[in-house]
This record gives sequence, structure tokens and C-alpha cells, in this order.
Amino acid sequence: MFFVYMLLARILGPALYGTFGYTLSSIQIISGVFFDLGLFLIVTKELSVGNDSIFRPVLLLKVGGCILGSMLLFLLIPILQFPLILAISLVTWAILNSFTDFYFCVFRAKNKMHGEAITMISQRVFLLGMLLLIYAGYVHSSRFSELSVSGAAFCCSALLGLVVALSLTRLMFPSLVHRKGTRTGMHEVKALAQKALPLVGVSFFGFIYYKIDIVLLGILSTSEQVGFYNASYRIVEASLLIPMIISNTLYPRLSLSWSNNFEGFCRTLKKAVAVLLLLSVLVVVGIAALSTPMVITLFGREFQPSAEILCVLAGTVVMVYPGYLMVQSLVILGKQKEYLYVTISAAVINIVLNCFLIPVWQAKGAAAATIITEASVTGIAAFIIMRHIKSRRQA
Repeated sequence: MFFVYMLLARILGPALYGTFGYTLSSIQIISGVFFDLGLFLIVTKELSVGNDSIFRPVLLLKVGGCILGSMLLFLLIPILQFPLILAISLVTWAILNSFTDFYFCVFRAKNKMHGEAITMISQRVFLLGMLLLIYAGYVHSSRFSELSVSGAAFCCSALLGLVVALSLTRLMFPSLVHRKGTRTGMHEVKALAQKALPLVGVSFFGFIYYKIDIVLLGILSTSEQVGFYNASYRIVEASLLIPMIISNTLYPRLSLSWSNNFEGFCRTLKKAVAVLLLLSVLVVVGIAALSTPMVITLFGREFQPSAEILCVLAGTVVMVYPGYLMVQSLVILGKQKEYLYVTISAAVINIVLNCFLIPVWQAKGAAAATIITEASVTGIAAFIIMRHIKSRRQA
């Protein structure tokens, strides 16, 4: 997807790329709440223990959520000034992806991860291929209709992904799809909605925390500033693969150590945080030293102003690398409620800082707001973990 967004930036240029990113981020915030409804963790958990009866109620609940979410998004189109065709394409893309993600939960619960891999690879390759055709000029369009063509490419790739996921599900789990003799009652749907409701809050504030900077930049600044910021953000985002791999690898070991070997947990966590901090410093130095050639090579000379923004935004890496592990550790310690509070705090801090800094410093203000927000998240998570470790030692 990094190469998809890189190619998309070359096709659209800074202004239209900013419009695309602004529309996409806004739709992701709404769709992340209404289309998903916090169901994915519940579905994976229930299917993994053999509760296949949850399959149909989830589908009914998702259909209702998609209808409500789509109505809200279409009401927001004139208010947030989305390009109409692009907005319709990306709303459709979000709906299709939501159902594809539901089938991903089935694959994960049934230990058939190759189904998810096949779907994602085919979807991404198809999207990249369509954008390459547009970039090479095989799909002719005027400058202002390229937004619509790009949105259609995203929509078509999502449709392919859903078809592949649905086909693989029917092939691997025919009994799950073709259940006979059972009817889904509204009480089952209602019970499922009540289970998912707390996770809706986490999803809502989580999406605001991650996406609101681009949305507010689109409202308070120009499309070019959004485009420059979005390009630099994609480079930083790609570097986050490093803490993601390290944290996901250590997660099972830390979970086991917390239960069986407390001192081993403390040693492993301390060493992991030190390694992540060291790696983050190296990444920041590398990004700062190579920011201009990196931006020009990846996104084109039109995006050269992104280099300065990238240097500022790179500061988030020092916060995010250890913070990623800290936030996961909150779950290990059984601090899910505190995790929600951290997410809410981050969302509020991010909104306030962006509203204050964007009018003054434009895209650099959004980058500075992101640094402060990530520092707050890491600091709060670290404080909670240290306090909990201290209390356990004293006990």
C-alpha cells in the first residue's frame, strides 16, 4: 500500500492528492465506527471456540451499520465539501473492505491465515496494476477527473478482495456459509450489539486519534498542505513496520512472563524498550539526513516541500517505537479500561493541538501536534505500567 499511495501522489499531484487524503481519512473515521461496529475481535473470539451461530447475526448487524454509516457520510458530503464521485467511490470501497475484513476474522479464527494472505495480495496487486495503467496513460482522463478514476480503482480492488474472500470462505467452510434449519432472531442481534458497544468507543476515539490531523488540516488549510503532509506521513508510517514486528513477536512471551515470571517480564520489557529507542534514533537520523532525496525519488519534485514537514514528523518515531509496545503491554496487564482512557486522551489532545497549531504553521503545525500527542500517549502508558509494576513488587 505504500507503493500504491506513492503512485497515487505522482498521478494526482499535491493538491488533488491532498483532496484524496482528506476525503479518505474522513470516511475512514465514520466507517471505522459504523461499518465495523467493534465486531471483529468478538467474531474472531467466538468463531475460534466453535460458536458458528454468530455468523448470521454479525452479517445482519453489519448491514444495518453500513446503511446508517452511509447515510451519515452522504449527509456530510456537502458540509465537508468532498468531491461527489470520489466520496461515493470511497464509501463503497469502505463498505466492501468492511465485509472483506469480516471474512478475515473467519480465516483467523479457523487458523486459515493463507486465505487472508491470498485475498490481500490479489487485492493490492490489482490496485497497483490499475494505478500503473492510469500513470502510464492507458486510462485517459483530464486532470480534474483523475480523482474519480483513482477512486474507482480503489472501489474495484475492494470488490475483487470481497469476491476472493467470499469464494475462499465458501470453499474452506461450506457448512459455515450454508447453515440450514436455523433462523436468526432480533434478540441475538441485540445481544451481539450490546457486547460490541464498548469496543465502538475504542474504535471511534482510535480513528480520531490516528486520522483527525489530516481531516483538520483539510478543513483549516489548503489541499496542497494536506498533500505535502500526507506524503511525508506515508514515509513515517512505513517505518512503523519495525516496532510492529518487534512488539507482535514479543507479545506472547511478555504475556506468559507476566503470569509466570514477573522479573523476566520486567527485564524483557526494559530491554525491548531500549532496543526500540535505539532503533528510533537511527531511523530519525536517517530520515532527517535523506528527507529531500527521499521525497523527490518517491513522490516527485512537486512534493519537495514535504521534506521539511518530514523532518518535523520524523520526531514522532522516537515516541511511537517504544509507545507501540507500551500500549500493547497495557492489554497484557489487564488494563483495557486504562487503554480506552489513553485513547480518549490522545484524541482530545490531538484535536486541541491541531486546531491551535494548524492555523499558525499549516502542515508543520499538524506534524508538531502529532509529536506532542504521541509523546503524551507513550508517557501516560509508561506511567500506568510503571505504577502497576511497582504495586505488584510491593505486594
